[in-house]
Amino acid sequence: EIDLVGCWVRFFDENSNETRMFFKPPTSSKEIRNMLCFNSAVCHPTWFMRSTIFRDVGFYNEKYDTAQDYDFLCRLVVSHNIANIGEYLLDYRISGSGISLKKRKRQLGVRFEVQRKNFDWKNWRSYAGLVRTLILWSIPVSVLAPIKTIVFGKRSK
Repeated sequence: EIDLVGCWVRFFDENSNETRMFFKPPTSSKEIRNMLCFNSAVCHPTWFMRSTIFRDVGFYNEKYDTAQDYDFLCRLVVSHNIANIGEYLLDYRISGSGISLKKRKRQLGVRFEVQRKNFDWKNWRSYAGLVRTLILWSIPVSVLAPIKTIVFGKRSK
């Protein structure tokens, strides 16, 4: 039984309407659980979930203002099943005024806090996720954006 479901996403540039990235996260609950050690594995605007989840795990934690959805998923995956539909069902506009770009450093810092809170000493992914977040925090977005376009832009259907 699946408690929260998302889907794959195509990201397009708000100015050129050109597809820039393909977000093709894992579809199974186990793979999503593993990916959450690094980053969100279900794109927030695609979420459909059972209302009982809020009773079970609570609501968003205001402490994690720029990564509330990530914290919510990390809490949820402990006791619930999450999945992604393996189809591109959302075309998402990349905006220069979005929270991911405007508050990138803050968002990565908050993600680091959530990763530390959920750290599993026996899981190598917990270590790798913290290191990855620190590396991303140190790279300017002007350097990272073209790299992401090259790496994730090649992933298509």
